[in-house]
Amino acid sequence: MDGLSIEADSTEVVECRSAGLVVDIQMQKVTFAGRTLAIRGLTYKLLIEFLLSERRVLSTSELAERVWKKSYVSDETIAQRISLLRKSLSPMGSDLIESVRSEGYRWLAPVELNCEPAAAKASLSSIHSERKRLFVVFATLTILVALFVWFVKSNTPQESQHNVLNEHPLLLQKAFEFAEQNNATSNTIATDLFTEFLTKEPDNIDAHIGLATAYIERFVKFQGEELFLDFAAELIDKLVEMEAPEWQISRLKAYYHDAKGEIDQAIFYYEKSLEQNEEEVHQIAASLAYLYVRKGRLYESLQLNLTVLDAQQGYTVLQIAEILYLSQSNELSKRWVQLAYKLAPNDAFVVTQYAKDFHARGSREEAYLALEKLHSFNLGTAFSYTTLAELAIKDERWELADHSLQIARNLDQDYFYSQTLHYWLFKKGYAEDTVPLPPLKNSGNVWPNWYIARSVAEIADTDYVAAKRSIASAISEGYLDYDYLKLMPVFSPLIGDPDFESLVNQMIRSVSTERIKINTSTLPDPNLIEQAI
Repeated sequence: MDGLSIEADSTEVVECRSAGLVVDIQMQKVTFAGRTLAIRGLTYKLLIEFLLSERRVLSTSELAERVWKKSYVSDETIAQRISLLRKSLSPMGSDLIESVRSEGYRWLAPVELNCEPAAAKASLSSIHSERKRLFVVFATLTILVALFVWFVKSNTPQESQHNVLNEHPLLLQKAFEFAEQNNATSNTIATDLFTEFLTKEPDNIDAHIGLATAYIERFVKFQGEELFLDFAAELIDKLVEMEAPEWQISRLKAYYHDAKGEIDQAIFYYEKSLEQNEEEVHQIAASLAYLYVRKGRLYESLQLNLTVLDAQQGYTVLQIAEILYLSQSNELSKRWVQLAYKLAPNDAFVVTQYAKDFHARGSREEAYLALEKLHSFNLGTAFSYTTLAELAIKDERWELADHSLQIARNLDQDYFYSQTLHYWLFKKGYAEDTVPLPPLKNSGNVWPNWYIARSVAEIADTDYVAAKRSIASAISEGYLDYDYLKLMPVFSPLIGDPDFESLVNQMIRSVSTERIKINTSTLPDPNLIEQAI
């Protein structure tokens, strides 16, 4: 089971087919309707056992021995792995794994096993020759795809995640390069390349780290399903077993908790990662600095970003711009956000902040054009379309706001702020279709902005007392953007309310404290940074 082939007597199973599912045993690749399913590790081994079981019930003890290679695995652990496999197979549209009470689990669909004589393994030279040919074809296609992506995305100078990237095999180099391009298309290509590489070198630690990071980014940045977080968690566990560098494991754990909205845990692991390897601060700083901003720790965030500014990444420059904006250093903020846009004109986060900044300064046409350009390249996210809706609401362009929120919700049905803003638009009579009230309860692990989003729905229902409580909760978690609350039409019913004004003054005092500390820092001239590029 641990190898790439399964032998039975004098034949070797090379492929399994069941209900449209195709499993290439040698490549450890699972597809359905031409689509590759991200099934690997223990989940892949579990699937293989079901397909080879001849539709009989497999007991938990059998699964423990065959999949985990242990004499005992808890029923809960097995049930969780079954659940993960079911999620992975969800594109098939039906649950093919039956839970048999007090007995175990059974695969329900007929299975076709395609075999070849085991003797065929003797002709290794021909197999290697064919694989080499396929690799050349694959590499050529990869390069063509890369050229296309680079054509639509400016080639921004970015520091590699790995100082020894040029020492990696070509396939792994390409995977990291695509992973660094920070858009949905390149992320999909990167995960495919990492997965392909791991079929050849399953013990490569860097590839595991790259794939885990790409999976988390798929969920965080590109509206991926929560299933990708499960895949990342599995890879992190594998890296612990492989005794990967501790700072890398801590960094991945931090990113995982970050993705789940568990900010305090994320900050803990990011800081732990820095303690374990301060020399790799450039790999950790941007993420930790972003969380510091969300928690209202502007000065600490600025110091981290300045530490790695020589990397000249658009995102680092953007964070400095946001810190300056929140600390009311408006003119400086403008110069930094312009530099970020020049460095990364197709990064959704950068473009969104650039548009918000220019709109706030009265350059409305420039703001809309920046977002329109991003969306024309199919690089838009639920966040960017929701931002477009916010700008449209400020300008009373109700049809554009409604259309943008429809797209945002199609891209990510779980994006809470697009839900509540669309609900507000509906309650005001500006939405074409009925928009239901989204659930307003949380699991306890949410970002400060989540409370602001909830207050939008509460204002829509004229529950201003609840809205003020939500805003107070956001402030207690570090929310500082009082300008947004004062200028966004959604919050106009609260303007002049003594309790609301008290909350705003509380934010102003916090910002003033951070600004005093920030003013002790010496910032480089963004014009000089631009000239050095």
